[in-house]
Amino acid sequence: MAKKIKYKAPYIVRTWFERDRQNIRVEDANDREVAEWWDEDVTDMVESGYFKPRNLGESVIQYLVDMKIIKAEQMWNGFKNVWVLPDFSEE
Repeated sequence: MAKKIKYKAPYIVRTWFERDRQNIRVEDANDREVAEWWDEDVTDMVESGYFKPRNLGESVIQYLVDMKIIKAEQMWNGFKNVWVLPDFSEE
């Protein structure tokens, strides 16, 4: 019998925006919190240019890699260097 493997992304960026409230939370594949920003901190990160509204999830992950909070390796894809997150986990 073949073993069924389910792959999960190594990190998940969850966002929540309301009229006067905003939240960005990053979790690992096991639903553990990696980082979280609320309200003014979210605004500050966007205004400072760390988080890009057009590509919010990717810019949040890039910030965490740059700050060495999560690990990734840089690889050449033929056009530019890109960050590659660790392999997907097996459940």
